[in-house]
Amino acid sequence: MTAPCRHLLLVLGDQLDIDSSVFDGMDPARDAVLMVEAVEESTHVWSHKARTALFLSAMRHFAGQLRQRGVTVHYRALEHEGDPTLAAGLIAAVQALKPQGVIGVEPGDLRVRAQIEQACKPGQGQRTPLEWREDKHFLCSL
Repeated sequence: MTAPCRHLLLVLGDQLDIDSSVFDGMDPARDAVLMVEAVEESTHVWSHKARTALFLSAMRHFAGQLRQRGVTVHYRALEHEGDPTLAAGLIAAVQALKPQGVIGVEPGDLRVRAQIEQACKPGQGQRTPLEWREDKHFLCSL
């Protein structure tokens, strides 16, 4: 993607669905997907190593499927970027890609939601607009 990024579509590890509302209206020529492997997400609550490995494998396979569909995916892997939190990965991607806005599906965890919202409001007036979309898997939103 050489042109500026219009929307950065944030896909969380528990939102791996090609029919997700995050992809509604996506333009593969102007939008990009961001996926972040964050240390905190497998250490915040105790998780068996096998579960974590399966979770990360699912994320990586989904990113591959998106790429096969012609979608630009920015994947921040633990062994490369080593982001301690989702917010750290999002901040780094926003600084590098300079999107006009970030779009995400409402997370099921309020801690994650607060982190993402804070990451889109860095200091010195560099706010990145954030749009939350409903998760189609639930009957009601927050």
